[in-house]
This record gives sequence, C-alpha cells and structure tokens, in this order.
Amino acid sequence: MKNLIPVLCMLFVCVFPGAEADDLARDLSVESSCEIDLNGDGRSDIAFIAETSRGYELIVLLRRARGYKTFLLYEGKPAMGLSCHDSGTFETAGGTTYETNGAYLMLEKFGNPSIAYFWVRRKFKEVWMAE
Repeated sequence: MKNLIPVLCMLFVCVFPGAEADDLARDLSVESSCEIDLNGDGRSDIAFIAETSRGYELIVLLRRARGYKTFLLYEGKPAMGLSCHDSGTFETAGGTTYETNGAYLMLEKFGNPSIAYFWVRRKFKEVWMAE
C-alpha cells in the first residue's frame, strides 16, 4: 500500500490537506502573438507574449520536422507589446542598421526602449533599439 500512493499521485492529481485550488494551477494570459517564419526554413513559427506568475515572457516556438523547439527570449515585469515584421531591415535609435535573414520580432516595452529579435545561424540575436 505504501508504494501504491506515489503511483496513484503520478496517475491522478494528488491534493494534500491545506492545498487550495489556486495553489495547483494559475491562468495563463496570452497578450499578443503571431505566426511567421523566423528562421527562414519555410515553416511558420509561433511567437507570443504570455503573462505568467513571474511576469511577462516572450516565447518562440520554432517549427521543426517533428514538433517545436522552444526559446524564452525575454522575461520581465513591465507591460509590453509584440509586433512581427516580414521585412529584413531595421535601424536603431543610434543609427545602426541591421539586415536580417528574414522576419524579426519587435518587443515594445511601454516607456522603455524596444528590443528586436532575429534569427542568426542557430540562435536568436537581441538588439536594443536605444543603443
């Protein structure tokens, strides 16, 4: 019987005395999202901002032949917006121009500098627009 309890907890959600329903699960709010080919492989990828218990998170799901590869690009507290761009060129406030291999994401933090994310080789590059 002692060994049966952990097995049952793996099969079903175990609620322990004193645990409230709010302690077990929290709502996840998706603030903005887009579907766009970020790495130039011809497959649509997914990018979204989720409001979690830790704050806001920019999450990208890169489509692979089987499933997705997940990237957490940003996590923080201020509210923000996400815009997705097909064009491969953008310029920072300091005048630096970046040419991307395709689409890029722009994270716009209200009252703060924006951040651009684009795919370079096998990872995302982060560029602060106020550099």
